[in-house]
Amino acid sequence: MTIQRQLVERMVDRFADNIADCEQDYDVDRLQLFQRATFGADARQSKPRFTEWAYMRMHGNRLSYCEKGGDIVGQQGRLETTLHLGDSDVSAVWATDLRVRDDWKMKGLGVALIGKLLRDYPVVMALGVSDEAKKMFRRQGWIVLGSIDALLKPLTPLGYQRSATGSTWFRKVLGHLLHWACKPLDLLRIGVARQSGRNARIVPVSAFDETIEPLLKRRQKRCRVCCDRSVEFLNWRFVECPVAHRYKCHALWVHEELCGFVVLRRAERYGKDTMYVDELIADDDVLSQLIAFIIQESYRLGVDSIYYEGLGEKLTSQFRKWAFVRRDSGHFFVAHSRNDALSEDLAVRENWTLTFADSDMGFRHDR
Repeated sequence: MTIQRQLVERMVDRFADNIADCEQDYDVDRLQLFQRATFGADARQSKPRFTEWAYMRMHGNRLSYCEKGGDIVGQQGRLETTLHLGDSDVSAVWATDLRVRDDWKMKGLGVALIGKLLRDYPVVMALGVSDEAKKMFRRQGWIVLGSIDALLKPLTPLGYQRSATGSTWFRKVLGHLLHWACKPLDLLRIGVARQSGRNARIVPVSAFDETIEPLLKRRQKRCRVCCDRSVEFLNWRFVECPVAHRYKCHALWVHEELCGFVVLRRAERYGKDTMYVDELIADDDVLSQLIAFIIQESYRLGVDSIYYEGLGEKLTSQFRKWAFVRRDSGHFFVAHSRNDALSEDLAVRENWTLTFADSDMGFRHDR
């Protein structure tokens, strides 16, 4: 065991008697005071319905907290998953919502909370890491995979401007010119894609059932490293969540076979009406048709831009072919494994398939 691992183990043992799991409504109520003080009263972490849904409804998910002197001084969430690495399945977990009260920082509590996950799971992952947490993860020897891909496609004159406020007249004129130059090309490409996929139909989905399982199995086989997808997970994530009305799910059928689906979420981003692509799973031969649908639907609804974050070379390259541009806003991604043999695969960025449906980056609430 390395010196760093020994230090983590000591911190876990030091705080072990003070760490408990949120299991009852009483725990949720007690956590609210800490969550409002550390995350903010308007944050989704401070909403009891989100705590109950994210950490108490899905098997394996959990929110742990540390109590000292009668006060809650830190918390750590976990979203359990199965990580598929080639032909192997490994128990893994997403580390989420780590927060320590200011007066307990630099005392080993943060190390203890994350260290408990490192002790319990062969693979631990975190997405959306703060600058403060990055330093801790690097010290602990985590695999640093950097920012995940972030792709943006402007659709309206406002969408082509860098910000919704403070734009110069030149940028506004340029936005209109780019919009009127690019929209006809998009509509032409959408028409070509629809013509080539005449046997395909795309329909809304209110819930997921067993008809999606063959597609999920095909996706698992072609991905080198990816988190598990199941009917239960998809329904929990998009149908049963507290803001399910924000998600619009669409499935692509070719004859009687389900070949792809997409989950869209409309929200504000930097003052612009944005269509988020939270999940997209499709067979290679219909991927372009599904992206064409996303663009067509976004034009129909009048949103300013489309935004996607994730990892996966095929999906990223397809978005790029549809004139999505790279942005530097991708969330920071790290992973940790106790098994050096697994680390070799995990350390290769190109091996990963990842979307907003993983971790908690897509969690939102109504303000």
